[in-house]
Amino acid sequence: MLSRDTFAADVIMAKSVVSDAEALCARAVGAREAVFTTCGSGISIHTAMLTVTGPGRTILVDRNVHKSVVASLIMSGAHPGWLRPCWDNDNQVAHQATAHAVADALDHHPETGAALMITPTEYGTGADVRVVVKLCHARDIPLVVDAAWGGHFGFHPDPRPRPARRAPTSPPARRH
Repeated sequence: MLSRDTFAADVIMAKSVVSDAEALCARAVGAREAVFTTCGSGISIHTAMLTVTGPGRTILVDRNVHKSVVASLIMSGAHPGWLRPCWDNDNQVAHQATAHAVADALDHHPETGAALMITPTEYGTGADVRVVVKLCHARDIPLVVDAAWGGHFGFHPDPRPRPARRAPTSPPARRH
């Protein structure tokens, strides 16, 4: 049986070890820096989006983003450049927009000032981040990647997200 003290927060101790834990995490996943946040990834999304965009600016985002992205659009006053997700008929799920869709959106929205991707999805599929990075950097715009569902990838010998088995298609039309 565990005592009540097992679940008591040791705030003083926690504050003293957070920076050490962040450094260990960054080293473990091969990053320059890791920053832990609270409240899931929502607060991180808000911070990132408010950093890279602002009132009247356009940011590319998938239509099937988390509500924290929509809330960030509202808070920042930014305009979404919506990316159409790919529909996987076999599994009945939406995947991220393809790199080709991102290229088309950048051409269609030359005013774009940033892009945001959530990859991998909660279904474990991932976007071609390397290609999207090149597309964004060629236009000198930042790319924010929320990889919250891929935090474990850094501990796998082949951490690449797996695309859907078949080329996804457009979602089926809704019946009224």
